[in-house]
Amino acid sequence: MNKTNSIPRSLSLCALAIASTRILSVLLFSFLAYLTSDPGANVFAYSLICKALCDFLCGYITARSIGNDFSLTTRVFFGVVVVIILNVAEMFAGKLIFPRQSTAFYMIPISAVSAFVGSLLVGRKKSYKKRKRRPRGK
Repeated sequence: MNKTNSIPRSLSLCALAIASTRILSVLLFSFLAYLTSDPGANVFAYSLICKALCDFLCGYITARSIGNDFSLTTRVFFGVVVVIILNVAEMFAGKLIFPRQSTAFYMIPISAVSAFVGSLLVGRKKSYKKRKRRPRGK
């Protein structure tokens, strides 16, 4: 985490940002589905796009919240791990709520790749090289 922020504050802001992006993207893609003549025909495609977009943003937000104190590899690792943990938790919650429905395990690789790309966009640490000034002389 950034040295200037506390860990609970950073984690709570990150969780709030992830939850809000998930809610907003579900609402957005639901609205887009209802604009078509047959909303049920595109549910699968919209759900894949929505899930990939949410996990892309989740990986980006997680890697960004860790800050520049860690290397790019560590930030990408945490971005992907958080997304996978969220997906597994969502699957268990869905299985508890709807026990007869099938589980979509194929979404985990899609989510992991989306989070990987999102956390890579945070970029590397910028290192600035100090220039030595040449003394002015005769």
